[in-house]
Amino acid sequence: MNPILLYALIFFAKIIEVTVAVFRTVLITKGERKIATFIAFFEVMLWLIIVAAVLNNITDDPIKMVAYSGGFAIGQFLGSWLEDKVGLGTVRVEIIVPFENGSSAADYLRSMDYAVTIIEGCGRDSQKKILLMYMPRKESKKFVNILKKNIPNSVITVDDVKPVYGGYHRIIK
Repeated sequence: MNPILLYALIFFAKIIEVTVAVFRTVLITKGERKIATFIAFFEVMLWLIIVAAVLNNITDDPIKMVAYSGGFAIGQFLGSWLEDKVGLGTVRVEIIVPFENGSSAADYLRSMDYAVTIIEGCGRDSQKKILLMYMPRKESKKFVNILKKNIPNSVITVDDVKPVYGGYHRIIK
């Protein structure tokens, strides 16, 4: 086989394999074991083919290592980028606002059909209201931008959570 073609095949196959591996790992952490198991089967088959090609006469052709390593690095990047775009899972959004703004902020969010729970808290210098919400992760970036524009003087955190049950807008039934 033409060496340039071999290097390209190793490089691109490794990109695909690692991208799939990153995505599979995320599926496992989100509780999607069956899909992840199915993907793992094909991922490992691809890995074995790639490794066999790389290890064959590796000392005579070290450029294979460069193609393999480059594909691995690019695959990590693409896998994390793809996972971010797909946005699997559920997040908890916590918004800490001055006490006097809490009810109006919750009313505003509820007017957009978000379910909000209010908790009273105490900051360093003043009383606070903590607004808690759950939503699909793929909506969270857009939602945080809405919060920044419409709820001033707030502290916003977003955390990944395992699937939940119940609530006003049922996330998992």
